[in-house]
Amino acid sequence: MKTYLNNPLYLRRRNKICVVSTGESVPLNYVTTMVKNLEPLGYTFSQELIEACTKLSLDELVQLNAWLSAELKKAKGAHRAHKPMYPNFPSQVMEMSECELYVNAICHYWTGGVWTPPSEVKERFPLLDDVKLRQINLGDEKDFNKLFVQITSANTAWGVQDREDAEWFVSTYRNDIVELIPELVPQKENAAALAVMLMANTDNSAECVARFCKNATDVLRLAVAMSGGDVSLATKTKFKNFTRSERVLLLDLLNRLKSPAEDMLRWKGRWIRLGERLHAGEYKERFSNALEAFSVLRNNVKIETFNSVVEQALGLQDVDTAVNKLGTRAGDFARRLDHVLRLDASKHSEVVKAFGEVAERVSTPVLLQVMTHFKHRNNQPKLRTFFPKGNVAKAQAIHNTLAELPKATCASIVAVCEDALVNRLRRCRHLATVSWMKSLRTMAFRLHCVRHLSLFERLYGEARFLLPKTARLFASSYGGRTATIVQILI
Repeated sequence: MKTYLNNPLYLRRRNKICVVSTGESVPLNYVTTMVKNLEPLGYTFSQELIEACTKLSLDELVQLNAWLSAELKKAKGAHRAHKPMYPNFPSQVMEMSECELYVNAICHYWTGGVWTPPSEVKERFPLLDDVKLRQINLGDEKDFNKLFVQITSANTAWGVQDREDAEWFVSTYRNDIVELIPELVPQKENAAALAVMLMANTDNSAECVARFCKNATDVLRLAVAMSGGDVSLATKTKFKNFTRSERVLLLDLLNRLKSPAEDMLRWKGRWIRLGERLHAGEYKERFSNALEAFSVLRNNVKIETFNSVVEQALGLQDVDTAVNKLGTRAGDFARRLDHVLRLDASKHSEVVKAFGEVAERVSTPVLLQVMTHFKHRNNQPKLRTFFPKGNVAKAQAIHNTLAELPKATCASIVAVCEDALVNRLRRCRHLATVSWMKSLRTMAFRLHCVRHLSLFERLYGEARFLLPKTARLFASSYGGRTATIVQILI
């Protein structure tokens, strides 16, 4: 597979660049002069990169210097011309009267910030601050290709820049990009966006796309992404007129699923609108399973669903049935655990035991939420707050009328969550041996807040720190640069 390098992307995401030697060389003082000129921007070169630059020709070194200076200035905002109102501040302001300052301010605002008082810029003594320089390292093709794996393995939705970077990889590598796609793309929204990129840039994307569609909602996200809509499904989408091949693909993905109607009922209105575009009736023999699912939605056929069984059991206070059904979906069990415990105090031990058997299958963020919830279960505020998906500004609050749970039950749930998290992270790679201040051992903080400490590296993927025997730390990062919750357990 051929590697296509993109140094601007590599520099922005990893602080590395690739330098290809041509066999010529330049004196070391040329390279050190270039490095010195980059120091005002807060950057320097690693020893390996300096040695690689000495093997470039003079023209190549000049081009590298021009490009790198422009990129770093853009990253720091130094590419924009900044004209201060008072260039000789603070002495210039201290020498002016309050009347002059007031008139200057009024004139400045009246002209929309265009006018500034005429000033002769005086030479000032250079700053002597001790700036900690960021090191630019020498990269290689193998490490550069890992960027795509990192982007697609993110467990948080892509931002604009992440999406652009992923699109560059797919559109540049085309058919070869299949070799770089990880086995699992955990974030559903990213998987839908990636599938659309693959369909547009590769010759045989059907099998890759099928890997991303494990349920009916995944197929719906794909149709939304193909129509340029919101793949988080927070807002409605106007579906486009799909081509025949696109219709066949979507119907085939839906037809492969076992009993897709239950999942389709979660987004019934959107599926009915999508069905109007797919014309499943044209392929009633080829995609009979998909056609039957659409018939259930259109004709309002009553079917037994997971949620209906669980709700009925909760309504009848049938703990055994509720636990047995919820045990098949660990995430739903974790989210409904508090409700189940409130049904029958005599069955708390059975519920805790059942949850312990499936806790390993619960995602790390949900386990952390459950653990924190039950740690403070009986110390809740007077109001319970809920944040609608995609609209946190419209928080909903209701009076807290939840009955208290026994402290022993809450402690058991916390212990189950802790054990599941620690066992999970025991399987992760070791990063380093570190020492912790005593005051840090009971704190929860975001991983990006400690990236300036020399003891830490930026984490990409999951990692585990080795701590003294008196403390355990577990951390799990989601998507490269994304902030990560870290909890230290004594």
